This record gives sequence, C-alpha cells and structure tokens, in this order.
Amino acid sequence: MAKTEEQELSQQISGLSAKLRTYKKALTNPHLCKVDSQILVNNILWLEAEIRELEAQLEIHQLIAKMYNVAAPVFCAS
Repeated sequence: MAKTEEQELSQQISGLSAKLRTYKKALTNPHLCKVDSQILVNNILWLEAEIRELEAQLEIHQLIAKMYNVAAPVFCAS
C-alpha cells in the first residue's frame, strides 16, 4: 500500500521517539558504568537531533501541502 511522505516521516518519528524513551529510561539505571552511560547519552543526543530533523521535514511537507492545498506526494515503500 502506498504511503504519503508525511505518513512515512510520522512513522519514523514515532519509532525513534520510542527508542529515545527506552534509552532515557535505561540511563536511570544506577548500575551503569561511566562508559555505558556516555554511550547512552551520545545515542540520546543523536536520536533527539534526528527527531528534530524529521519533524522539520514533516513541517515543511505540511506547509507545502497547505500552500498548494493538495495532498503530499505519494511514493511506494520498497
């Protein structure tokens, strides 16, 4: 089934947000060593940046759709 780019971006954001919540929860584990904590922090920072980028792309798609009052282009997921 074909998905719009907006749907695809929303799914990616949702998946990364779930990972982010998991990593943040893992970071509260008092038994983590300093190296593991730093790895988690780096992953959290990367996920937050990736989510912001995807949210910006989604916002652009939505603004373009509003400007032209048309649905976002459809592509087929491989």
